[in-house]
Amino acid sequence: MREICCDVLVIGAGGGALRAAIAACETNPELKVQIVTRGKFGKSGVTATACSDRMAFHATLPYTEPGGEDNWRYHADDIYRIGGYVSDPELAEILAKNSGKAAMDLVEYGVPFVRDAEGKLDQFITDGSDYARACYTGPYTANHISQALCRKVEELGLPVLEEHYVFQLAVADGKVAGAWVQPERLPSSEDPKDHLLLIRAGAVILATGGAGEIYGRNAYPPGTMGDGYAMAVEAGASLVNMEFMQFTLVSPKTKLACSGSIMRAMPCFVNDKGEELSLPGNWPELIFAKGATYPISFEKATHKIDLLVARELEAGGRVYLDYSTNPKGFAWEKLSQRLRSLYRTEQTLDLGKQREESPLVRLKEINQPVIQWLAERGVDLEAGDLLEVHPVVQHFQGGVWINSRAETKLPGLFAVGEVAGGQHGANRPGGNALLDCQVFGRIAGENAAQLAGKQRCCTRRDLPEPSFPREGNGSLPAREVLERVRSLMDRYAAVIRWKEGLEAAEKELGALREVDIIPGTDSWDKVIEARTARVVASAIVKAQAMRRESRGPHLYFDSPEGDPRPTDPKYQRSICLTGPELVPSWIRWQDEEEEE
Repeated sequence: MREICCDVLVIGAGGGALRAAIAACETNPELKVQIVTRGKFGKSGVTATACSDRMAFHATLPYTEPGGEDNWRYHADDIYRIGGYVSDPELAEILAKNSGKAAMDLVEYGVPFVRDAEGKLDQFITDGSDYARACYTGPYTANHISQALCRKVEELGLPVLEEHYVFQLAVADGKVAGAWVQPERLPSSEDPKDHLLLIRAGAVILATGGAGEIYGRNAYPPGTMGDGYAMAVEAGASLVNMEFMQFTLVSPKTKLACSGSIMRAMPCFVNDKGEELSLPGNWPELIFAKGATYPISFEKATHKIDLLVARELEAGGRVYLDYSTNPKGFAWEKLSQRLRSLYRTEQTLDLGKQREESPLVRLKEINQPVIQWLAERGVDLEAGDLLEVHPVVQHFQGGVWINSRAETKLPGLFAVGEVAGGQHGANRPGGNALLDCQVFGRIAGENAAQLAGKQRCCTRRDLPEPSFPREGNGSLPAREVLERVRSLMDRYAAVIRWKEGLEAAEKELGALREVDIIPGTDSWDKVIEARTARVVASAIVKAQAMRRESRGPHLYFDSPEGDPRPTDPKYQRSICLTGPELVPSWIRWQDEEEEE
């Protein structure tokens, strides 16, 4: 067995991970900061690969609306209010207060944010905000952030171990002492014990991202299984708000989030039989509004669009956006003055009355580049191609519980980014995910460095080695376990959630947690992924079953055919799940009480 010794171990190489590593190094340059990642440095994970029509980084700067020294308070209030009052208000304040510095740090690292005529960072309004706070570089804002952070890491000379899979935390005397690692894609013919790597560390920072791939329908890159959630809770830490994850309509072929201008062009929704799908009321205006409220949210009438699509898919159909024809009831002159004014603020081209002819003409007026972007990826709207859409999971709002120092409940363990929980509630303002990684990445790195600096050595105590399954009675191949978990999550724990469905999912997940998982013909990676999937899925389903109301993206039904239950004030608190048994409790953030 090999060993590596370091002071601060950063697990992951996305935006939060790299910001944490930079902060740890700058806090104490004498420390050894080790980064380890499953994929290739700078080429894997969400920050390095995600894009949308105009990706946002939410920040309150001195000149941000409405202005004044305390303008961050409006930002903090948005985070807490939009979060459904089920996030930690202290963390909301920290995000808002530190957002300006986070943006300026990125500018210093070379992120090319768009500037206005006065040289200030240009900002626009995103979903969940009344004021323009969203900075951007264009569709590739996250990618530009990743590239800038990678350059800084290389400049500092921080070591990066690529293509290695961290699968278990090493714990001694109730504290994190490092992590167990194996090479990625280790063949099933190999004995994993022969390839074990122990990385000893004085402090460990989890930055492993979300768990999108435990769903069949997701907008995540490969490898995002929620390993950090599983490792933390198996080691005794707590998860919070795991029932809240954002679902949005995405093109399965291109992974493009179909928000913003994609919806504001007001396309026609059709099924695979060529039939138009629509809802009662002013349907075109509802489609337009979906552009600014693209993640599903009970508080917005546009959640009816997500339900319409989800139910069509549940019935075995498929749903497409048709840009060649207007939706039923469309007439430009019938649109509200407010809608037409908003439309004109996005225009980069004026095609006059032609905009009344089709959604394609309107898309040319407000976002010509996305037409070319889609064509390059095999969806030629100008040739009449339809853009297929699915409701997919695209961001986890909850995660490993952290405090204001980004510490978890397990000493020595920190968490940052999508793997962390408490800073977001049910919803979040658009652009706060990228912001979260930078604010709490810096905080986690600084505090981890301070902790590691006090002990400055790797304790050479023996640590029990992880166990690996052997084929036997009751064992299942990892691929089969993953398929079953994904099927359960898509069916019972996605857009539509109800008591009997969640009970069925809990029962089957409970049975899956009792079996030994073997690689079969796959690599040992799949075993880890399957183990992770059943733990994380169990946590999500348990939390969803406990919250018998609708709030944010969590829609709870009495039956899958009916309407979602209303929000219930008694659920204005968070669900906490602790340890391997996922012991539940409720948190009231205002008085910081935990209730059984």
